[in-house]
Amino acid sequence: MEKQKVCVIGSGNGAFTVAAKLALAKYKVILWDREEFKENLNALGAEKRIYIEEEEDCQSVCLYQVTCNLEEALEEAEIILVVIPSFAFQVTARDMAPYVKEGQYIFLCAGSTGGALEFAKIFHDAGVYGKARLGEYCTLPYGCKKTEKNKVRIATSLKYNLFSAFPAKENPKVYPVAASLFENVHLAKDVMECSLNNGNILSHGPIMILNAAHTDGNPDNYHYRDGITPAVADLLDRMDEERMSVGDALGHPRVPLAESYVQKGYCPRLEVTTYKTLRGSRDFMSSAGPTSLNHRYMTEDIPFSALPVAVMGKQIGTPTPLFDALITLAGGLMGVDYWKTGRTAECLGIQGKGKEEIINFLQNGY
Repeated sequence: MEKQKVCVIGSGNGAFTVAAKLALAKYKVILWDREEFKENLNALGAEKRIYIEEEEDCQSVCLYQVTCNLEEALEEAEIILVVIPSFAFQVTARDMAPYVKEGQYIFLCAGSTGGALEFAKIFHDAGVYGKARLGEYCTLPYGCKKTEKNKVRIATSLKYNLFSAFPAKENPKVYPVAASLFENVHLAKDVMECSLNNGNILSHGPIMILNAAHTDGNPDNYHYRDGITPAVADLLDRMDEERMSVGDALGHPRVPLAESYVQKGYCPRLEVTTYKTLRGSRDFMSSAGPTSLNHRYMTEDIPFSALPVAVMGKQIGTPTPLFDALITLAGGLMGVDYWKTGRTAECLGIQGKGKEEIINFLQNGY
């Protein structure tokens, strides 16, 4: 049976890795990004070749098509994987809307927090909602990084990932397609269960803010090694309780942050404390960190990962005081009102909705 044509949106670390892995699995992979990122695509050369290293193995694979023409990229695609920073979701969804076709699958890889809801709102407003089937993965399937312009290295392959369609009632048709693309993909109740289990909510922004003076202008900063102290880990636990309380109200199972990291394979074992669990990760401890506060851990993960947790909490009547404080403090540090510029209730399509309405919305959509 001939493999499907998959369009990968993006040209960063994750997009290159996803494109290469799917091409190795014999999918016909189309890689698209904007003209401003054309150099990333040109690096693949006339053969459209990506080199990929995993453990001691190095392979190379040629893609089916590489283009900056979005209409052309989506024309033949049966599955579209959006592998871009979450701050680019709005503009990308708007650009994609005129070219979406009946029966296509559009999966966010990953959805950050509320990404599928944001795409659905934009498609709804553009009059194309329901043409394609939408869904999101909890996180990128790989811990990966470009080592050269046309080479990526996979440090970690996820042992556990979540996926759901939006609306969730479409999971019987959509989930098998999503699960066929990557290993270890498990069905979530709805897209907000995927979103709320996105580790970037807690592992990036809070640690940066609590280590702002150490991070800013420090060329020798290690985000986890230097940033996670017992006190910082204790605060992460308290914020984690707020995150899980939002999930409780939506009917999701409770998975604490430390347990989630062990489940996904980032940490080798669950220790008696979150601090000890995270410190036990060789990958985390060796991970070089930001050298400026103007970094995606702040500018992406606060407004598009942390803020939607607080927004959802307000809509369903679940207090998130630590999240609220974090978001306000981050905005103060950066001179930005993230409550206005981030992923708001309006962006998510949940403005004016209460808990029961949102639960129904996640299940049944517009």
